[in-house]
Amino acid sequence: MKRLTIIAVLLVAALVGLPAEASAQFDLSRALGAFLGEPEDPNAEPQPTPYDLLRENAPQPSKLTGVWLYDAMALEMLAVNPLAEAALKQMEGYLQAELRGAGIGPGYFGLTLRRNGVAFLSHEDLVFEGRYIYKVEDASVRVEATIEGVSLSIGGYVKMMKGALVLLLDAKDIVAATLKLYPEYAADPTVATAQGMLRSIEGVYLGLKFRR
Repeated sequence: MKRLTIIAVLLVAALVGLPAEASAQFDLSRALGAFLGEPEDPNAEPQPTPYDLLRENAPQPSKLTGVWLYDAMALEMLAVNPLAEAALKQMEGYLQAELRGAGIGPGYFGLTLRRNGVAFLSHEDLVFEGRYIYKVEDASVRVEATIEGVSLSIGGYVKMMKGALVLLLDAKDIVAATLKLYPEYAADPTVATAQGMLRSIEGVYLGLKFRR
């Protein structure tokens, strides 16, 4: 469990507190170009936000239950922040390389969701139990678990994509939960930078995709 948690928080840190080798891959001029883009048309109809789309397409609770296998992981932006989104897209290759290096691929762990709100996360011979609270009115979810005597809570959203289940977990909550569970990582400069940057960047989520 510790390995899975630390990998998650380091993926978040890779976006908001770029290590030196990753910083070289980020082209600020390209990101600024995407940020500036074309001037907005004042007469254009307002576009739905990512949160609007999540709410409009929220899956029914019955669609979530059952056994799911991990398929992929990526960082996603839900807030309207073109500069941060451009940075995220440029970092995608780096993040996927980190996952491959850690040996995390499809089927690495399983997720079982029951109708009564009980959830099980399993990896090899390890099984962790928790609870999830899903609200279909806005597609929000809160995952709660007690690990090594420490109570953890992570919020986020749920969406379905071509039969796949995607859990979007709040990056701020992931970092906070990691530091609560493993306080020794508070001294890690990368994690500290990530926590500081996340205070000013809204809408960063860790997307975990699962398939049947």
